[in-house]
Order: sequence, then structure tokens, then C-alpha cells
Amino acid sequence: MGNLMGNSESKDLLAAIKNNSTNTPKQYLKMTSNQLDAIGLTDSKGYYIGFNEPLSELFGFEDKEVATLTLQNLLSLSHESEYENIDKAFEELKEKISTALSRGEINYKWKYKTIQNKKLDIFVWIHPVRLKDGMYFQVILRPSVDFDKKYSKIELLLSKPDLSPREISMFCLDEAIKASESTKGFVCIVNKTQDKFTSLGWSTNALKQCKMLNKPLVFNLEETGLWGEAIRQRKPIIENDYLKPNPLKRGIPVGHVPITRCAIVPIFESDQKRIVVVVGLADKESDYTQKDIDSVVKIMSEFWQIVKNKLNL
Repeated sequence: MGNLMGNSESKDLLAAIKNNSTNTPKQYLKMTSNQLDAIGLTDSKGYYIGFNEPLSELFGFEDKEVATLTLQNLLSLSHESEYENIDKAFEELKEKISTALSRGEINYKWKYKTIQNKKLDIFVWIHPVRLKDGMYFQVILRPSVDFDKKYSKIELLLSKPDLSPREISMFCLDEAIKASESTKGFVCIVNKTQDKFTSLGWSTNALKQCKMLNKPLVFNLEETGLWGEAIRQRKPIIENDYLKPNPLKRGIPVGHVPITRCAIVPIFESDQKRIVVVVGLADKESDYTQKDIDSVVKIMSEFWQIVKNKLNL
């Protein structure tokens, strides 16, 4: 079986990928155990190091099969006539991965059938990850039935490389607002030292109601009030009675958007160590709950995966 990394030029591209992870493959896979997506980790030759339970359930594989399971095995499950020649299909896959190396990731749809002969349209992400002992590939598989129901608009974003980070931000922020039944919101990217935030956008309602002069685009954590607590405490902050006294608010600037309740949600990098995005949501008609937080985390985690490549973060 060929090497998925390809020639020396591809290896140079791999070496250029910035990933400071100190995780071992086993630790990395452990972090995928609570994910709903089917996720696997392969070596440079396409052999699976391991996978989570959703992937096992999707294809009917067992842990004992990991040693012999490859991406090529998965291709052999395809029911489409153009993939009857598995060697040819694998060469096509290597071309896709070569593209992934040049731009950091690749995504596409593929047709599979399971061991139980169930036919599936699956959306596939493949991207290289540098772990403690070398380079690997993370493969994420999501049946299009689920994808189309929950993430059809985000799939559209993935298919439009010409969109700017701000356009993507507004799109995903709008989805987060809808999912949480909010009426306004904002999204910021957090710097690596976790002490500054750069605004990527405010919802239309928030901008219309905000009367502040010289709205800042960059915020210092030490100068923030309640919404900075999501960073300081490293957890979502819910305030369902914003008008009551709260020393964490540190006062309200003149012209600030009037709100009655809010939820501030931190989005973590995949290793759960660094907060990369902060999302603020406000004025849901009823109280914010953990369900709202979970919906927003799912949407904005997808947003981060898209926008971080565009910004080379």
C-alpha cells in the first residue's frame, strides 16, 4: 500500500503545518470518545491507529480489526460502479490527500455501503495532525442524512472558498442565534496569549441598537466585564437577569446595547487547552439553558475549523 504523504514535496508541506500538540495518538483518540461524529486516526500509509465508537457503529468494525483496517478497506465498501477498481479509487484518494496537504485539509462527499449492506452518502474531512511522535491523518465521517439536517448551510460555506472570514462569521453567528432562539449576538477570536479579543462581527440587531461611539474592534481581557468571565473562568456564562446588580459587569458603557439576558460561550481548540472563539448571545425570550450552550458550541466549533485555515491561525 502506498504512502499517503506522497513525495518529498508533500513531506515538506507536512513539516510546515503548525501543530504544537504534545498528545500521543492514544491521548488524541481519547479526546474523540465523546464526539458524535465518526472519527478515526491513520498513519502516513493509511492504516488506522484507532477510531471512536461512532465510526465503529457506522461501518460495523471491531477494535480487533484496527491493525488491518485501512482507508483502502473503506473504499472497498463503496457501491458505486466508478469505484469497482479499488486501486484506482485509492489513487484518487491519494490525490485528494495531496490537496489536503497543500491547503491544510480536504472535504468531499463519498458513497459507501456498510457491512450490513446499508448504502450511505457520507461527508468526509481529512486533515493532517502533528502529534508527539509524528504526523498522522484525522478522518471525520458524517452521514449526509444528519449533515443535511443540521449543517447544510455550513457545508455550503465549505464549498465556497472565496468567502471572507467576516462573511463566514456572520453566517455562523446567525445560525447560533437561531439555534439558541436569541435576537442578537457577537463573535470574537481570542489571541494565543488569551488576553485580547478581535471582533469578527455583531448581529444586525445588535449594531442597530448599539449607540456607542468608536466601537472597539480589539478588546483587552482585563478591561472586559461579564463577557470576559467566559475566558477567566474557562466556561460558559449564563445571566438570565442582566438588569440585576452584578459586580462582574463592571458597569455598562454609555450607548451599550440594551439586553435582559445573555449567554457567553467560549469555544475551545480541539485539544481543549486554548479558548479560540468567544460567542455572545442575548435576549432569548425564555431563560438560557445548557441545551442552548451545546447547540452553539457545535455550530461555532465547525465555524472555527473553517475560519482558522483562512486566517492561518
